[in-house]
Formats: sequence, C-alpha cells, structure tokens
Amino acid sequence: MTDDEVRRQMEFILNQQAQTAVNVQTLSESQTQVEQRVSRMEGAFVGLVNIIGDTQKVTQAKLAELAEAQKRTDAALADTNERLNSFINFVERYLSKRQNGQTQD
Repeated sequence: MTDDEVRRQMEFILNQQAQTAVNVQTLSESQTQVEQRVSRMEGAFVGLVNIIGDTQKVTQAKLAELAEAQKRTDAALADTNERLNSFINFVERYLSKRQNGQTQD
C-alpha cells in the first residue's frame, strides 16, 4: 500500500469514526428526549390511575347514599300505603254502614 492509499484509508476510518460519534450523540439526545417523554407519560398515567381510584371511591360512597335514601323512601312509602289502606277501609266501612242505614246525618 502506498502512503497515499494509507492516508485515504485513515481519512476514511476517521470520517467513519466521526460519523459514528455524531450518530451516537444524536441517539443519546433522542434517548434523553424519549426518557423525558416516558417520565411525563408515567406521571400522567399515575395521575389518571389516582383519578380513577378517587372516582371509584366517590361513586361507591354515592351508591351507598343512594341505597340508604332508597331504603328511607321504601319505608316511607310502606307507611303511606299502610295509612292509605287504613283510610280506604274506614271510608268503605263508613259508606257501607251508610248504605245499610246505620248512620244518621
């Protein structure tokens, strides 16, 4: 190999090393950006999981409140039905007695 060929080969190798160094630097910068994005996405994901957990707790609490309110409504309705049935029975007895001539006005 001549000196010129050796010099050209050395230049080629140096250029390849320089290009490799640039590529490694570019990849390193890209990796840093990706790590930052992944970190932000992790934070967002954790926040989302926390929001879902909080929403679930609130939903469970509201469902429990709704169930209790429904129990109170059912109890009040049962009481109202009982009282209404008593009133209907009273009116029916009154009307029945009146039709039979037992009640004087």
